[in-house]
Amino acid sequence: MVFTVQLSAASDRTVEVKYSTADDTATAGEDYTALTNETLRFEPGEPLRKTIAVEILNDVLDEADAETFTLKLHNPTNASLGTDPLTATGTINDNDAATAELSVNNVSATEGGTVTFEVILATAKDTEVMVSYETVTTSTHTATGGIDCSAASVEAGVDFIHASGTVTFAAQQQTTTDTIDVTTCTDLLHEPTETFGLRLTSSQVIAPTELATGSINDANDRPELSVNDPDAVEDAGHVDLHRDIGRTERQDRHRELRDPGRHGRGGTNKDYTPDGGTLSSLQGTRRDRQRAGPGRFRSDEEDETFTLNC
Repeated sequence: MVFTVQLSAASDRTVEVKYSTADDTATAGEDYTALTNETLRFEPGEPLRKTIAVEILNDVLDEADAETFTLKLHNPTNASLGTDPLTATGTINDNDAATAELSVNNVSATEGGTVTFEVILATAKDTEVMVSYETVTTSTHTATGGIDCSAASVEAGVDFIHASGTVTFAAQQQTTTDTIDVTTCTDLLHEPTETFGLRLTSSQVIAPTELATGSINDANDRPELSVNDPDAVEDAGHVDLHRDIGRTERQDRHRELRDPGRHGRGGTNKDYTPDGGTLSSLQGTRRDRQRAGPGRFRSDEEDETFTLNC
């Protein structure tokens, strides 16, 4: 910033004047470089106008108002001042964004853990900034929010606890990041990754128009199938083949067993009646049963076997 100092008339003597700066709303060392008891000199025959330069410092604050400081001329030699000191005002206009912007990342966690969103304020401001947040679920999200992770809530399908509140960035806060935590619930289902949204709003800064996404990854192993090896006496009715779901107490998808392949003498009046089809395990069950009926075969023979293909 440049101030211009002018003599009203030429002089055959050297004219000198001291000058210094003083804070007003601007702060020396943060907004400008201070000058103290510097000397401005006019030699005879030199131009009647000279300048004083003050270095303006750049900061990263988005400041609501222009800031000012004062240049003071004092202690003149071979000249006079209308007032002593004679002052002029320097005005510093902000060059940062008129409105700072917010951003928030997409994050994930394993069910039972915490989904932690990081909220970033692009530019620090000279006033406090308040940002409201809330978790939401839309038609594109697959997770279900609730008020807690109690057994009843989890049984009803709750995947995370709804969260809402306010994030506050203090005036001139150097750290322009903050976090929002969302608690997820643990269940016993083997299921795909589920999602929910986070919305930010603020009257002081520009918030993102798109929702941030929180992803909840499944913590359960894929269920395993097993089948027993039963036996029955000929002409005794049927054999129950039990199919168990292993390593999980609940299963939210249908699992199918098929038995297209058979060994032994299946068919009418032979060793057993062939059977086939599909078994479906619904949510909340652990065992299904497939039946094969032994046939009548009156010969004395050794024990025989057949296979159920799953």
